[in-house]
Amino acid sequence: MKFGLKVHHRDIAGTLDMRPDALEFALFHGDMDGSWVKDISFPGPIVLHMPEKFADGSLVDPASPDERVRVDSVAILKRAIDLA
Repeated sequence: MKFGLKVHHRDIAGTLDMRPDALEFALFHGDMDGSWVKDISFPGPIVLHMPEKFADGSLVDPASPDERVRVDSVAILKRAIDLA
């Protein structure tokens, strides 16, 4: 059986002593600059979740009928892929 943990990038140092096989990162809007990525060193699989909300609290919705929301949501999705 594999053991993985859902973490925020600020929590990783405190979780590695549990020796997880995988890490699952929940990203928030403020994490999208990627400045934290260089500090991550983990030999196993990593899963990233894109943010659910924009900085103003509105929902990220790549399928939105509102063109502006859709375009901004797709941009966040692409950025999360780049970080991965």
